Amino acid sequence: MREIRFRGIRIDNGNWIYGWLFGFKETLFILEFPSLNPGCPVVPETFGQSIGLKDENGVDIYEGDIVNCCGGEFCQGFWEFQKKYIVEWHGVGFNLVDVESNFEIGYDFVNVFEHFEVMGNKYENPELLECGGKEKSK
Repeated sequence: MREIRFRGIRIDNGNWIYGWLFGFKETLFILEFPSLNPGCPVVPETFGQSIGLKDENGVDIYEGDIVNCCGGEFCQGFWEFQKKYIVEWHGVGFNLVDVESNFEIGYDFVNVFEHFEVMGNKYENPELLECGGKEKSK
């Protein structure tokens, strides 16, 4: 069974907190795990859910993450194709949205790309959303 996890930036200290979601009136709280420390209110814009997958380095992928996806032939240090996507929730599931064209790929992106890696997130690394920004190659 898949564990449903959330993250958000704490209002009190600006650090990320990971855990389970609960709400109180207009405020979102995350109950930290595994310590089960008392819940902390988070900045609503930074709230996101884990998509239940890890990137090629074992990093959990969350809504709001910017992911470098590549595949095809690897020759002279470059992949045949490489794109940056942002992970977004759209109604019934998670999609990858191309940073340059806004083209969307559904949740089965793991079957489309041979390699994918979390580069950062839209909250702490907005420069990664710029077209033509520095791309990471393996």
